[in-house]
Amino acid sequence: METQNSTLVEPATGLVTVLGLIGLHLNGPFRWQSEDINDDLVVGTIFRAYERDPQPGDLDLASVTVVDVTNDPNEPDISNLDCPGIMAFDNHLRENMVAHQTTEGIELVRWMSSRLDVSENMRGLITAYIANDKGKARQFITLRVNLNGRKILALGVFDISMSNILATPIIDTLRSIGLAP
Repeated sequence: METQNSTLVEPATGLVTVLGLIGLHLNGPFRWQSEDINDDLVVGTIFRAYERDPQPGDLDLASVTVVDVTNDPNEPDISNLDCPGIMAFDNHLRENMVAHQTTEGIELVRWMSSRLDVSENMRGLITAYIANDKGKARQFITLRVNLNGRKILALGVFDISMSNILATPIIDTLRSIGLAP
């Protein structure tokens, strides 16, 4: 699972780091494969979850993408967002999703409003929606946080038809995100 942008730190617990900044635990009874993302505006890793013994050509069951979006001027600094700002950004996200759905092969089914989640350790903006992704109904959950002055975006995706198996491990993985140990 080694890539340039991520490192498996503790195989027994699934602890990985991304960009030496972000730590998270890849949860669930899956075989995880990672792939670097290197773009001018986005740098990080996508982790894809497969059945323990996947067959050639099997599609991933779920994925978690963790990227640094600090260089993307369209990504907000969520540390300063207030309720009106969240509502405006949520509307922008939804409009952008609808505008690009045909070019991305994704059709929006249900939008769930963004919400600010504040804990003693972190402040995060969570956005969730359901979309048909190339014919499959999938749940998308995005978490935006600031870590050490960097804008971090984490995206969990899983098939709705397998939500009873996939939802908890993907959500737990997103909840585990924090500063790398």
